[in-house]
Amino acid sequence: NLTGNPALFIAGDNLASVQAEIEINLCNFNGIVSLVHHVQDQMNYDYFSIDNNQFKLGRVENGVDEIISEQSAAPDCWVNLRVVGDGRHFRGYLGDELLLHGHAKDFPPGTNGLRIEGSGIIYLKKLKVQSLLVENSQGH
Repeated sequence: NLTGNPALFIAGDNLASVQAEIEINLCNFNGIVSLVHHVQDQMNYDYFSIDNNQFKLGRVENGVDEIISEQSAAPDCWVNLRVVGDGRHFRGYLGDELLLHGHAKDFPPGTNGLRIEGSGIIYLKKLKVQSLLVENSQGH
């Protein structure tokens, strides 16, 4: 139950190529929820966000928010969002539908998680993050 101050939750290893997925209920929440990846700190990260019916792929660099791509859509109460950050390529999905695609310079590997700003109650059913890089057991 949030009251307006931004909250940033990150965990795990630093990943270079990442896919993050969340299933969340926003019916009793007013504000912005972002799947964040390549997080360096609270002033430097990439994101896929939802704010009511507005979806954005973007980057916060040195505290400055740069929108890479945005689009409106009408989600249900339960929303399944997925973001892929792979090199210079970024994709945002609503359910199984590719909603946004964009490009930006590489960011160093970073942690991943969730940024929430607004007020109300959020119900989180799933948060999954995985590396897209497959490491060879022989070190190649």
